[in-house]
Amino acid sequence: MPAQIIEDFRKHLCKTVPLGESDWEYIKPYFKVHHYLKKEALIVSGDKWNNYAVVMKGCFRHCFLNRNGQESVISFFLEYNWIGDNESLTSRQPSGFKIEALENSYVIVIDKSDFATLSYQVPVLREVLRNWRYTNFISCQYQIHVTHTLTALEKYRHFLKSQPELLLRIPHRMIASYLGVNPETLSRVRRKTCRI
Repeated sequence: MPAQIIEDFRKHLCKTVPLGESDWEYIKPYFKVHHYLKKEALIVSGDKWNNYAVVMKGCFRHCFLNRNGQESVISFFLEYNWIGDNESLTSRQPSGFKIEALENSYVIVIDKSDFATLSYQVPVLREVLRNWRYTNFISCQYQIHVTHTLTALEKYRHFLKSQPELLLRIPHRMIASYLGVNPETLSRVRRKTCRI
């Protein structure tokens, strides 16, 4: 399986940037395949995150403990999503988040300093990083907008339209947390949606 994961990652990179065969052979040894079992953490609050990573197979949730001691889900990561804690990566401070596998999953990981060194040797890697940061920024900005401006029904409809595949992969209570509603409200909203 790891060999296939690495090959799928190469194909993914080549869709993003023009990466020649010699460049790929040069950078390939730096990318490692990590396997995570369901409920296993990629990051726990208090850890320092010092890697770039991409989900190749599986699903993760990104959450934190709110002031009531309950987990609040802020995002989900699926196949080909770049994953990690950007704040910890940039500030070199411990993370305040937990990222946990919701399924048995495979992730490609590279150390931040290795990536920086490689990006001088293979400049197209800088474009990969720029694309990843830009996509993350837009996604976070959009999620903040949705969370603060839409009703519970509108949030759920938006979720159904933008991420329908998650309904079969994510527990109901986590979807409720992600949408910023309690599970009972989500149940009412789902019933209304089914009648429409």
